[in-house]
Amino acid sequence: MSRALSDAKKSSETRTTDSDGGDDRPPLLRWRTFPKKPLTVTDLISGSWCELQHFYTLSRRGGKKRRTVAMKAGSEIHEKLEREVYEKVDVQIAKKEDSFGLRVWNIIQGLQILRDTGLTRELEVWGMVDGNLVNGVIDALTYKNPDPELEEDVISRTGSQSSQSSQHQLSLGNKVIFITDVKTRTTKSPPAQPQMRGTIIQLHLYHRFLSQMASGKVDYLQVFERYGMNPDETFSDEFMTQMAGYHDEISPDSDSESSASDETEATEATADFVTAVSTPSQLGNSLSDIIYMKYRTLRSLIPLLKWEIQMTFPRGAATLGQIVSVEYRYRPRAGADAGSDFPVYCNSFFVTPQLLDEYLNEYLQWWRGEREAQGVTPEEAFKCRTCEFVEDCEWRMNLEQEMLRKARQKTTARAAAASKGGRRKQDRSTEW
Repeated sequence: MSRALSDAKKSSETRTTDSDGGDDRPPLLRWRTFPKKPLTVTDLISGSWCELQHFYTLSRRGGKKRRTVAMKAGSEIHEKLEREVYEKVDVQIAKKEDSFGLRVWNIIQGLQILRDTGLTRELEVWGMVDGNLVNGVIDALTYKNPDPELEEDVISRTGSQSSQSSQHQLSLGNKVIFITDVKTRTTKSPPAQPQMRGTIIQLHLYHRFLSQMASGKVDYLQVFERYGMNPDETFSDEFMTQMAGYHDEISPDSDSESSASDETEATEATADFVTAVSTPSQLGNSLSDIIYMKYRTLRSLIPLLKWEIQMTFPRGAATLGQIVSVEYRYRPRAGADAGSDFPVYCNSFFVTPQLLDEYLNEYLQWWRGEREAQGVTPEEAFKCRTCEFVEDCEWRMNLEQEMLRKARQKTTARAAAASKGGRRKQDRSTEW
């Protein structure tokens, strides 16, 4: 994994031209500063494949990649997996605060489903990188350790005490949560190392952001502000009515498996918006009424969101396992979904924060405008075959010219050597 991440630094530097007016502001200011959307996990992993490709995607296509057949088929598989966990319903949105409130409710529901079933999918997370808000969506969270052998191996080799958390906590009866990403492939062969590089970074980012949320380090008011939301704007009546109907069980409830002390602590933390009760029957009114009356703004959802996170991660970041995994699912080229119902194989990795730090320190230099975007190495020029910008990529053209120049030099050198060898042979024949 160390080699995979360090390879991300090895790329050929090139000057880039701007195709939309010569705006020379740093990328962060141009594309990821309010009112533009915040940074995403995709933004931060794209550089591991090719910084120039992401630069061109931002400057020429508004940050939207061209949707290929493979991408569409991959989305279909993800939606199919999500439907195995959630029942999707249509929600009427009347204002932008409704839309963001729905995102928060989906996180709350996702955490509940994880506690109830041991698996949840498509969980949205936020975290901070270099003072910037970053958004991402985790494919799957589960209580099942994807690779106990890897964990034991790392423990035995490093003697790390902190890495013993998963097995030790399980032995105490405490649940541990593991992160999994899902990728689709048209072949059943393992991906090449350059393809793994971005996935490794992606999983590390998810782990870091979820750790921040589990530790209570995310300021949700700051999140709302970054998206231009008014935390005190009342949701529309239609939206609140729908949420009350869909989330009848949203409440600090007695079904939680937490201890009495944990429940008391959580109730005290939410006393400003929910009456402390031990059973739903003590409410007097239905939980739907409480949802309708109490959760009327984004600000009012924050204590409930924090409470759900606390119930799901009772030991904070320590509730997260140190093993992350990627699950590959086969997608035939014809577009049929045969074979996509189960993983073809999985790769697991032990979380190593310093490796993520090294990558981010390098890549964020470009986002901050401290250096130009870089292209891939000649050894990874195969990536250009699938790039939509290959025809007019300045780096690609410069690389081809450089390779042609070197080839000509070699040809000239070989011709000179051959000519010199011929003269020497002629000189010898004269002497005889």
